[in-house]
Amino acid sequence: MAVRAETPKATIGSRILDRQVAQLHRRLAAHMLYSRYVDEIPEPMFRQLVSEGLFRAKVFCLGAAAFFLLPSLAAGNPIALIFVIVVGTACYYCWPWLIIQGVERELLYRHREGKWRWER
Repeated sequence: MAVRAETPKATIGSRILDRQVAQLHRRLAAHMLYSRYVDEIPEPMFRQLVSEGLFRAKVFCLGAAAFFLLPSLAAGNPIALIFVIVVGTACYYCWPWLIIQGVERELLYRHREGKWRWER
């Protein structure tokens, strides 16, 4: 009977991060300005930048929800449904921008200065 080596199971968070890293890498590889620099970013640094972007997006969406929805729900305001729609729409459209922001900052710095920000 052979003993299999146990591999750590991927958590939901790591699968989401893997998917976001792959999507962002494909998107930036097709970009006119950043395509020549995106392959130069080391994989751990790219994952860290995307992870920070995901954290920024989660904080923005949860903060917006807490700021707009909790007071209206606590007061029993019927306009709460409108707030849900507005916050949901804002989070839906800001989510990709918030994730790409850190990576794009690094690539733009590389394009302008000729070196990475961590090489200062």
